[in-house]
Amino acid sequence: TGYISSGAMYEHGLAALCLAEMYGMDPDPDLEDKLRMAVELIVKVQSPAGGWRYTPAPTDQDLSVTVMQVVALRAANNAGIRVPQETLDKAVKYVQSSAQRGPDNKPVGGFGYQGPGQSPQTSAGGVLSLQLLGHYDDPTIPPTLQFLSKVPVEWGGGNPQYFYYFHYYAIQAFYQAGGKEWNDWHPRVRELLLKHQNADGSWDVPAGSSEAQYSNGDKVYSTAMATLILDIYRHYLPAYQR
Repeated sequence: TGYISSGAMYEHGLAALCLAEMYGMDPDPDLEDKLRMAVELIVKVQSPAGGWRYTPAPTDQDLSVTVMQVVALRAANNAGIRVPQETLDKAVKYVQSSAQRGPDNKPVGGFGYQGPGQSPQTSAGGVLSLQLLGHYDDPTIPPTLQFLSKVPVEWGGGNPQYFYYFHYYAIQAFYQAGGKEWNDWHPRVRELLLKHQNADGSWDVPAGSSEAQYSNGDKVYSTAMATLILDIYRHYLPAYQR
């Protein structure tokens, strides 16, 4: 139904991603049935504009929820579950419409939450969405990678506003881009996380990150996200592969 918790489609996308990754490693028929149903719902509730919103209904969209569905659809497709091309094409158009542009309509770097903008979080998600949708050479990507490269890689301070959310998408975007951008970015993120890992193996939410209001002192989210960010090096998950 999409109603897993208060986040609805965001959690549905995460659950679909998890199913796709498990099915990709173990093609169990029961997993396949559940994954197909999860994908069918994502396709069904895509908005006319091509995006997704928290509610499982095709009435609105934002880039944050959309990128989670795109990641799930890419993982499902990698696992052999067919995704309608029309769904993917509409998603591309929506993501492109969220790119920040100058007076000449040329992309200047950045993607917004609902419409054009330059939030670090949605900018990283916008780049990754286009990459996973096969548009690696989209003209919005180079200026946005340049914009992202200027985001401080630091522990605390509240920039970016959502520390783990940003770095989860940013490291994947830079990895997919490869080359100088990747080589300049990933060592700083890796060393930052390794430096701030707790003695028991966990990670905290950095001071100033808005994610603290959701964790309530629990370290499961922050530890899981830090682990996923570092897992980019091991390529365990098919969704992480180029």
